[in-house]
Amino acid sequence: MGSAALLTPGQCRAARGFLDWTQNDLAERAALSRSTIRGFEQGHHDLHPSSARQIVRTFEEAGVLLLPAGAAGPGVCLKGPEEAGSPKTNASPCDERAGCGTAKSK
Repeated sequence: MGSAALLTPGQCRAARGFLDWTQNDLAERAALSRSTIRGFEQGHHDLHPSSARQIVRTFEEAGVLLLPAGAAGPGVCLKGPEEAGSPKTNASPCDERAGCGTAKSK
């Protein structure tokens, strides 16, 4: 699975925004370099699949769900109190309890 299927640059920026994280914050938490995060978010390069998985895992552990492309495009949601720390379910994480947004690419 390519990194584009896991995470888009817009989702990465949006997820960081929800968490109020800088690129440095994400890089430290995901054990990656800031230049990797910066280059990906600016569209200069794709992520290595293992780097994309690490970023996704870091966001999920922080309470952010990355939603796949759909009718509204790829999106980002904050887990509601019931979802935080619990396994994913088939129910939509986007409802009145969760903050959600779509991630537009630059």
